[in-house]
Amino acid sequence: MLGAQVELTLHQSMELVQKNKKTLQKAREEVSKYREEYNNVRGNLLPEVSLEAGCQFSKIWMPDAL
Repeated sequence: MLGAQVELTLHQSMELVQKNKKTLQKAREEVSKYREEYNNVRGNLLPEVSLEAGCQFSKIWMPDAL
């Protein structure tokens, strides 16, 4: 029966919400875990680039000539 309406009491509705809330939270945690794993694997496939730079400045003090 597609599109059939079911009447629920307030108590039944609240029980259904609590059950679905736990299921939804578990699904969100799994998505987060797999997204993190995907990003780690993807990051390992990309080339690693490194860049270094440096600069040095020296000031020599000399006394005034006579």
